[in-house]
Amino acid sequence: MSFTIPAEVAFKCPECNGSFKLPARQLSDLWRLNCPVCAHSFYWLEGVEPLLRNELIQEITESIRDVVKSIEGDVRAEERQVDEAVLRLLLKRIVER
Repeated sequence: MSFTIPAEVAFKCPECNGSFKLPARQLSDLWRLNCPVCAHSFYWLEGVEPLLRNELIQEITESIRDVVKSIEGDVRAEERQVDEAVLRLLLKRIVER
């Protein structure tokens, strides 16, 4: 699944229900926001509308799964290489006897 994050993201403060918008680019490397109405600090994903929040969570979950699959594939490839090297050493020792 792939979707485009809107250029501007609307937020609703979980404390005072005040609404405000920020450019999506400003969310890069941010974890928390401060409400401009009441100054309440909150994790920015808590303030995103539920539909967009669900899409973001789904996209993040998919990305994490892709990374895990890639790492698992790398680990399996390394295990095969180690297995082959061990078998070569064992075969060499058997032949040398």
